[in-house]
Amino acid sequence: MFSGIVPTVVVASNALAREGLRSHLAGSRFATVPDAGPPAGERAPQLIVAMLDDPRGVETARAHRAAWPEARLVLFTGAGLPPDDLCGAAHGILDCAVEPETLVRALDLVMEGVAVLTPGLLGRLAANAGPTPARPAEAAPQAGAPTAPLSTSEVKVLRCLAGGASNKMIALRYALAEPTVKIHVKNILRKLKAQNRTQAAIWARENGLHPL
Repeated sequence: MFSGIVPTVVVASNALAREGLRSHLAGSRFATVPDAGPPAGERAPQLIVAMLDDPRGVETARAHRAAWPEARLVLFTGAGLPPDDLCGAAHGILDCAVEPETLVRALDLVMEGVAVLTPGLLGRLAANAGPTPARPAEAAPQAGAPTAPLSTSEVKVLRCLAGGASNKMIALRYALAEPTVKIHVKNILRKLKAQNRTQAAIWARENGLHPL
């Protein structure tokens, strides 16, 4: 697990998209460094965030991956899917429309060793029968369609999770005991097959459950 500031290279052929990604990361622990890498003596990038907006962006992502093989790789894609080699090397694949808050949470998960995939891309990946978005040793189950319906209380708690609320905050909001909130969170994670509350929060945001 990585902690503290994470030197991050942003790849995007389109200058507007590149600056947009950098602005989304501004103020977070993901400190962007120049495309050519950090100055001599500085730490090598630990994360490569690549917008595959054209063939040049794809080649740049490949070059950076070769230059810093230890860095984690997160890809942004639109209607299509990443090339097989990058798809297989990636630790995360996100939709271009992901919200800034969701982006930062997803990157935190990636740095914790969790493979992250935007729910909307699951069907496309399955249809193409391509490689999974992370090395098998690092792959982890992703939050998906509930295996059982969420109760009204669970939906309320999930929306709070999407807003980053702690168990104590949720308990105060709904006048519940903290152990009750913990049970709701446990049930939510089980039903969504999510590894942790952050994954559940990402699923909620991507599926229209707006934060409370």
